[in-house]
Order: sequence, then C-alpha cells, then structure tokens
Amino acid sequence: MKLINMLACSSIIALSAMSATAATAQTPLAGIGTVPDAAVTGEAEKGTPGQSQTDALQPAEQAPEASAASIDGDIVVTGSRVVSNGYQAPTPITVVGSEDLKNAAPNITDALRQLPQLTGSTGPSTPSFTPGGSVSSTASTANLRNLGITRTLVLLDGRRPPASGVTGTADIALFPQQLIKRVDIVTGGASAAYGSDAVAGVVNFVLDTRFRGVMGELRNGISTRGDGHSWTAEASAGFGFAEDRGSVILSGSINEQDPIDGRARGWAQRGWATVPNPTYSPTNGQPQLLLREDVNLAAATYGGIITGARRGTTRVGAGTLRDIQFDANGAQSLYQHGDLFTGTVEVGGEGPRYPAAIVSDVNAKTAFGHAEFEFSDGFSVFAEGSYGYSKTFYPLLMPYFIGSGGLVIQADNAFLPDNIRRTMAANGFTSIELGKLDGTWGQNIVTNTTKTLNLTTGFKATLGGFTIDGYYEHGESRYLLETDNQRVLANTRLAADAVVNPATGQIVCRSTLTNPTNGCVPWNPFGTAAFTPEQRAYQGGSGFARSIAKQDVVALTVRGNLFSTWAGEVAAAVGAEYRDLSGTIRVDPISSVIGFGATNPQGSGGGYDVKEVFGEVVVPLFRGENFLKSIDFNGAVRRTDYSTSGGVTTWKLGLTSELIDGLRLRGTYSRDIRAPNIGDLFGPRTRNVAAIIDPFRNNEVTQNVFTFTGSNPDLLPERAKTIAAGFSYRPDFLPGFGFSVDYYNIKIEDAITTLSAQQLVNQCFGGDQSLCALTIRGADGRLTDVNGVALNIATVKISGIDLDASYSTDLFGGKFSLRGIATYLDNYTQEARGVATVRYDGTGSFPSWRANLQATYTSGGTTVSVQERFIGAHGRVIAPITVDNNRVPEVFYTNLTLRQQIEAGDVKPELFLTINNLFDRDPPPSDTNNVTLGTSRVVDPLLYDTVGRYITIGGRIRF
Repeated sequence: MKLINMLACSSIIALSAMSATAATAQTPLAGIGTVPDAAVTGEAEKGTPGQSQTDALQPAEQAPEASAASIDGDIVVTGSRVVSNGYQAPTPITVVGSEDLKNAAPNITDALRQLPQLTGSTGPSTPSFTPGGSVSSTASTANLRNLGITRTLVLLDGRRPPASGVTGTADIALFPQQLIKRVDIVTGGASAAYGSDAVAGVVNFVLDTRFRGVMGELRNGISTRGDGHSWTAEASAGFGFAEDRGSVILSGSINEQDPIDGRARGWAQRGWATVPNPTYSPTNGQPQLLLREDVNLAAATYGGIITGARRGTTRVGAGTLRDIQFDANGAQSLYQHGDLFTGTVEVGGEGPRYPAAIVSDVNAKTAFGHAEFEFSDGFSVFAEGSYGYSKTFYPLLMPYFIGSGGLVIQADNAFLPDNIRRTMAANGFTSIELGKLDGTWGQNIVTNTTKTLNLTTGFKATLGGFTIDGYYEHGESRYLLETDNQRVLANTRLAADAVVNPATGQIVCRSTLTNPTNGCVPWNPFGTAAFTPEQRAYQGGSGFARSIAKQDVVALTVRGNLFSTWAGEVAAAVGAEYRDLSGTIRVDPISSVIGFGATNPQGSGGGYDVKEVFGEVVVPLFRGENFLKSIDFNGAVRRTDYSTSGGVTTWKLGLTSELIDGLRLRGTYSRDIRAPNIGDLFGPRTRNVAAIIDPFRNNEVTQNVFTFTGSNPDLLPERAKTIAAGFSYRPDFLPGFGFSVDYYNIKIEDAITTLSAQQLVNQCFGGDQSLCALTIRGADGRLTDVNGVALNIATVKISGIDLDASYSTDLFGGKFSLRGIATYLDNYTQEARGVATVRYDGTGSFPSWRANLQATYTSGGTTVSVQERFIGAHGRVIAPITVDNNRVPEVFYTNLTLRQQIEAGDVKPELFLTINNLFDRDPPPSDTNNVTLGTSRVVDPLLYDTVGRYITIGGRIRF
C-alpha cells in the first residue's frame, strides 16, 4: 500500500508541475548545486555555487585554474580565510556538490556517511547501546577519519552552529538541507584557520543564501521488505527587493522515518559472536576466541534458570539444582546446554537471544530564514535564524538478571517449588540465584528529543581595499532523553522476595511485614506470567535527562591585500573571536542513584569562555614561465585563551608550487588542538565499587574500593601535529581528467582518555606521582577511593593517503562523468602511560581501504547515476587478541539514481528514483558482541548498510 502511495504522490507532483504557469526565468534544475567555471576561476558573482564564503583574494597576475578533482559539482577549494580558490591552497578540501550527494542517497546526511573519509559518522541507523544525557544517540554527526566526532569541526556557512548537546557536536540533520549547495571537507588539521576541534579536519556546509525563486521536494521511501517507510517534504523560497539590494530566504522541511527492528532481518537473527576458546593456552598456538553462529545467553532464560546458591552471604555452587530451568508456566526441566559453554554464553543450547534495533523511529522538522540588505556597495547587513526539532525512539534492552546480579530467592520464598526448597535444605542453602532475561516485561524504550535554536546577525563592509566581516551568534539546544518501560531494581528485588504472611496466610513482600505501607506488590519470578497493572506500577518507572547547551559567539575578521612584490600581491586576514559556552544536565531521582536496570544518565553542569585572535597570510614567492611556474607560502597563527586551562597557540605553515601547467604540489605542517568540551570538563561522574590488587601491600586484594569515572575540570587541550603533502594533476593532453594524491600524518598528544582503577594504581606504584594524587587511603593504609577520571595521558597516531580522481567528457550527445574517492589507512595507534599500545588500522571499524566510484550520464533531461561503494577486507579483532576467523570480507554496495526532467516552460519539474543497496547485500558479521546481556548486534552499523535494498521515489520542482 505504501508503494502505491509513493507512486501516487510522485504522479501528483508531476501533473501539478506540468500545469504550473511560467514564472520568472531561473537557473534550470539540472544546475542546482553544480559549480560553473566562473566559480572555479574566481570570476563568479557573490553567491555563485562553488564560491567560498569569503571573497576571492588572489595574488596578482595569477589566473586561477580548475583543480585536479574538479568536475561539475566537485572541486577542491581552500580551507583558508584568505584564499578562496583551492588550486592555490596548501590544504586540500574535497568539495561535493548537492547534486552528487543527492545522486548517492535521497538525503544529504546519509550521502555524507557513505564518503570514505566520513565512514564513522552516526545517524538514525546507528542507535547506541549506552545512551546518555549528553547528546542524542541517534544524532547525525560527522566523524572524519574515525578520530571521533569531537575532533571534527562542523561549520554552517563558516560559523559554528549550536551543539545538539553538552559534548559540543552538531546534529547536521537539523541544517536546512534544501539550501545546502555544497559541502567542503577539509581533510587535515585546520585549527589555526578555524579554531579548536579541527584536529581531524572541518566539514563546512555552504548554504545558497542568494537563492531566488521557489523550490519544493517530496519524496517517499520504503525497503523492499516493506518496512522502514520514510517521507520527506521540503520547500524553500527566496526573493529580492529594493532593486535586489535586499534578499529574504525561507526554508522548511518535515521528515519522518519508521523504525526497523532487528527481528525483520535474517542476518540479524543468526547470532554471530566470538566466544572464548576453551582449549586456548598462551603456548599451544590456538586462538583465544572462536567466531561462531547461534551464540546464545546461557546464564539466563526467559522463565528463569538456577545458576548458583548461597549459604548466608557466601556464594557456592548449586549442586544438583544447577541448570534447573522454568518454562512459561513455571514447570521445571533440565536446561540443555550447547557447545563451548563459557558460564555466560554458549553456541546453541536453549538460551535466549534477541537482535538489536536497526533503525530508530524519526520525526524531524526544520525552519530557516535568512535576510540581508546592501545599504551601499561597501556595506551590507544580514540576520539569520533557524529552528530544528528531532524526535527519535528505539527499543533497547530487556531487564536482565545475570551472574552476581541474578535474583536472590530465599528458601522461604512463597513461590519457590517445594522440591527445590527440600533440596536447598538438604544442602544447607539459604538461597538460590536465578538468572532471568525478562522478555515478558519487554525492552525499555529510549526517546531522544532535540530542539535547537540559532540566531545570527552580522555585517560586511569594505574600507580602503579591505573587507571587514563581523557577526554575533546565539545558539542553544535543549535535549531530552526519556527512558520508558524501565525496571526499578530495588523494587524488583523486593517484589521477588515474597513470603507468606503468618498472620493472614496471604503472599506478601517480606519488606511489607515490617513496613506495611511501602506499597510492595509480590511477584512470581518463576515462568513468564503476564504482569498485573499493580506489579508494573510498582516495579516500573521512567527516567529522563534534560540538558541545555548554550553558545554565544562574537567574531570579527578583516581581509585584504597588503602590498605587492615582484611575484604578486601579499594577502592577509586577521581577526578575533569570543565564545561563551555552558551546559547543564538534570536527571530523575532514580537514575541519579543508578536505580534502573539499564540507562541511568547522570546530572552535571558547567561552562567556560574562549578568547581568540588569529592571523593568516598568503605570500607569492616566485613566478616563472616554463618549469617551476609558481611558489606560494601560506601561514596562519591563532592564540586561544580558555578560562579553564589558559592559553594555547596553534599555527600552520604551507607551500604550494605549480611545476608545469596542471601539475601542482602542496604541503602543510600545522599544530592543532581539540579543547575539552563541557562534557569532558563538567560532565557526569559515575561511582562504582571494585576489588583492587594493591601492589603497595604485597598485591593484597582490597575489596569495596570506591571508583569514580567521568569528567575532569582540570583537563587541558589535546595537541596535534599534522603533516599533509600531495599533488594534483590535470593534464592538457586529456581534457576533463584530473586526479590528486595526498598523504596525511596526525599525531595527537595529551589525548583525553580514562585509565581503569587497576591501571591507575599500577602506574602510581610505578612512580607516576600525578596519578598517585588520584588515590585515597585510609588511616590503615588501605585503598578507599580511586578517581579514574578523564586524563590527558594518551597519544594517538594516524596516517594514510587520500586519492581523488575525476573525468568528464561529452558522449553520445550527453555528458558523462566519473568521480572516484578513496582513502587508505596506513596506521592508527593509541598508547597511554602504562598501557600497551593498541593498533586499530585494518581491524574492526578501521578497514585499510574505503572507496567510492560514481558514474553519471546526462542527456537531455535524463540523468542516470551509479555509485559503487567499497569497504575493504579487515581484521575482526585487535591484536594481541586472536580469533580463528579474523577476516571480515570486502563488501561492495551499489546505488542507482534515475532522474527525469519534464519540460514545462520556465518551470522545471523533475521525477527521481533512487535505489540504495541495489543488489540487497547483507552486511558481514563484523561486531564481536558476545550476547552477554541477551541482545545481539552482529555488524558494525557505522560501516555497513543494515537496511538492505531501499527504494525512494519523489519529485522536485523549481520556478
């Protein structure tokens, strides 16, 4: 039925468009988001797609040329506040036009996640097992090089948008998607030019704020399995006034997505996981882990299973009671084990398992407005406002009572079968431990609601050959995490501890005998009987976390040419910026004491301010005629003062050189930073109790040591050194062809990480006095507390090669183009004091090779685009861990887009069809999740398509 609705919807769009009256002539739809030659050569008027948000400032007598990777909507531009043509820039930027993004996926956020450099980015199809109160676990984020979303700076028209939570990351799904004309991706350190967080690079969404006319889009999607239905409506309008000196643009969108449950996919129910190898020893050459299918929970069943016993408070084996399980009605049988039983999981057997959610339910709305007015040729002002709303939900975990967290059933429990009670008495057991995965209760539901508001006003002026830009921005985000259908652990244990009231003969909670008004409702844990409303009311609850993140920014930049040398104009930019950031998280009382079985966000609050001054200069050093035609220097420096940690300086040194026509070399060396965000500095702390082996007391095991993990207000900025070097080539003998190769090497020092309590004590014993300050001992010398907070103690190293090639030519009366983007990860390691170095490249979420190839053919009003996405084979586990099958195979995904324009006068309607994952390729088992909590997620959703073949049809119209 939904497919019929989709076809009808598109037909209505086409018919209404064909009957529309002609309007003022505008750019044809085929040109939306493309980059004309004028933009590449720096000759475009203000607002032309492809033009940087800054005005062009070129060294004199140098005619910019198209870059090596420039075809239609794809060019390489600057990453500089001075240069606006990427052919001169020392730092390469991959720029993808909106049309190419739309050819890859129906929405821009999904298309970006398919780019090789952004594979680790999150979205609604990556719901988290551990949601917290800091930021939505289904937000659409940008994660360059898998260095983490907090090390990627996201900009909207060159400005920092409001964060979607206290971690400082923006939800790009809340940007005005229809007005995005291109995305600039700086694939290297850019802190000197743009500020903190640009360690991995910058993703800048450039808006078409000079749009004129009206455009609308309606699309409908569904998987070929009939689920995951989505629909989106977008509309924008822009008009000028006062002889086009004034401009107003409005845009809005609505997007809804139905969820996809893991039970709807066969691959998700196969239960792949790694289990310990029972025959492994360090000397026998066998692997530590075994990859197996049908791995199930063995320490709990839906009806309950006896896993242990106690004599008083001492845990002992359950003897003949071990593995007695209870069916739906409470009847007893002996649990039948499978293979490779580990105590918690096994292969086969009668234990339970359920798949994790694949796609969350989404309801999102955006509204955007931009107005500007040019008072004179040298002075204009603008005001901009945006509002974004996003609500997602997905099922998470069933209540689990496993191992030492199992339900403790006393010998006098009113629901305990008599034969069990007699056996307990014969063995001196005072209680038994019951392992239970409570499918009757159902999974708790996680709901993320984010509301963002951004208000900006600014000006642009020219004075004496200099351009001055200034703006003030206020942004705030209100995030609400709700966790429904939760289980209150304390009440559940009281309800399970049921006895017969000797005075009345009625079954009551033991606690009710001494506290008759406590409201406890007894519950029979044996079997899967439905809960009564009273039982649910007593044991259940809902948690929440409400966070507010605010950001105020004032910035001023001055650009211009300073003077001329024999090689050309020396251009410079200087500026200052002030940012004030704050964030708070409030949580419910039960979560604050870790009272729920799952998802207990913690409260926090804090803020800081940042003052920055920066400067950048471009100096032409040499101009020649034949070999070695030019050499240019680009340098930048920024001084930043944080109210929490003091001052830090970042800088960049870059050179570009054109050796011969079309062949350009480029390189940069920079120092970059990632400042700790509000979550790092003032975020939640969690208290646990652990047993610590104390080397100061002859390795005595100290029980019940309080450990604290979480934020640290004394954190310093992470510091990175980045080297980037490469070349681009566009040969004259092959018009339309170009390619670029760039090497990058990033070393992050003082990276923020957390040591375990045991590692921290060990390093203190090894002589690290700074870590000794985080331990507390009592008067008897025994450990009482270990503060395992976040610390600046790690070093991260990453290096690799980016490749970009393109070809465009006329073919059979139409236009044919190819674009290939690939990235090779050569090294990715992390080390921390006292912890063995971990090497990630070629394993897990970090395959060595990722690539995209897109072929597009346009003839008349018809466009056919095919994209092939490649994820290379890689290891399953990270050394020194070993597994019997350590190869996750390579995967190819094919996406197909068909677009047809319809001639209707000046109105240019278009119908389109997109099929993602055309051949319905299942993802390979790649996640090492071992089903210890009963839920199974067998693939990495950050890497692979988990939906399957997905069809989207729709229509666009512009006039």
